[in-house]
Amino acid sequence: MGGDTKGAEKAYLRRTAGGGWELTKPFSVPGGESVEESSRLIHDFALVLQTLRPTPADRILDLGAGGCWASDWLERLNLNVVSLDLSIDMLRVGQERLRRGRGAPLVAGDMERLPFAGESFTKAVCLNAFHHLPNRAAALAEIRRVLTTDGCVLFCEPGLAHSEMPESVAAMRDFGVLERDVVISDVMQACLDAGFADVRLNPISYVIPEFNLTIDQWRHWENFWRRKRPIRAAQKLWRDCLEMLGIGKRELLLEEMFAVGLIRLFKQPVEEHPIVVAYRSPYVQWEPPRYRAAFVAMAPPVPDDSGRLSLTLRVTNECNFAWSSLGPGARQVAIGVQLCGADGAMINRDHFRHALTGEVALGDSVTVTLHVPAPPSAQLYTLKIDALIENLTWFEPRGSKTLTIPVGSR
Repeated sequence: MGGDTKGAEKAYLRRTAGGGWELTKPFSVPGGESVEESSRLIHDFALVLQTLRPTPADRILDLGAGGCWASDWLERLNLNVVSLDLSIDMLRVGQERLRRGRGAPLVAGDMERLPFAGESFTKAVCLNAFHHLPNRAAALAEIRRVLTTDGCVLFCEPGLAHSEMPESVAAMRDFGVLERDVVISDVMQACLDAGFADVRLNPISYVIPEFNLTIDQWRHWENFWRRKRPIRAAQKLWRDCLEMLGIGKRELLLEEMFAVGLIRLFKQPVEEHPIVVAYRSPYVQWEPPRYRAAFVAMAPPVPDDSGRLSLTLRVTNECNFAWSSLGPGARQVAIGVQLCGADGAMINRDHFRHALTGEVALGDSVTVTLHVPAPPSAQLYTLKIDALIENLTWFEPRGSKTLTIPVGSR
């Protein structure tokens, strides 16, 4: 059965004549209408970004990439991605799509036997492909093998009763592909059985990406939903009585009421389209980057032999990450000097740049000497010193303090 369905997957594009859609996905083909499907796919891609938080330092594996629409978008965000699919036909479409970019590598291969060395990728994504696999256990073991020790994989799939949907029934009957249900508890347990250290369900990634559920918490939600309504009502009345008597004051009644509301609101859409992330190491909640630097002028600026102003500063890294100029995607920090009027009004935001070299660890300081172009006239100016990461952000708009130094004369 597995071999038959895999053969059907390889021939699927030719038999369905779906190349036009794969080439424009997630947008409509000319004259077509795909708003509902397109909005879901675009939403799925946003969840990948919000949940995995990929950076240029990551090497990302797009599993079951199909026509490589997600790989295309990841590459447009200057991310490093490798596309894998079972179907050569699909990868040819992907080659056409990716030709306009840097040309992400395309690999024909089976998810159940990945053609990569161990620990080759920091992150992996599988969008609407895991439910086609005959041997999920083998695929999960392989995915874990090719991830680094701090790596993770995100599955975004059609869920409960997917195999019974009319479209799925027709696909299995007419084209021989495999359409399986994705039952949340089963998949989460399978990830743990494959050796992943942690696995989380992300039920509201589009609102709060950091909110997630362990397998035990999800099972608690499921068990609550299975209780008969009279039993739930009786339990609620009993808790209310305890609260009135003051006996239940220390119980997390408000938290439980909130959880009940979430269960009722989200259970069906979560089961129909689950987002599951498996981690090779224990889960650590993502912390947003903090952009902070502190500056101290070691001496007033003085003209140097070239007619520039020589300015020596001590710069301290108050971010929650190291500054580094080494490696792909490194967060290289530069010192930016902005030329302002005496009243602080901006004249030239890009007056001067000085890129820091080497590593500056959290809390460490470095002393630099800048040779800043002198202002165009002798009137009074101020030099505003700030830090920045090129093509990303200046630090001041993110809450960092700047240093202002008056220069010139009236």
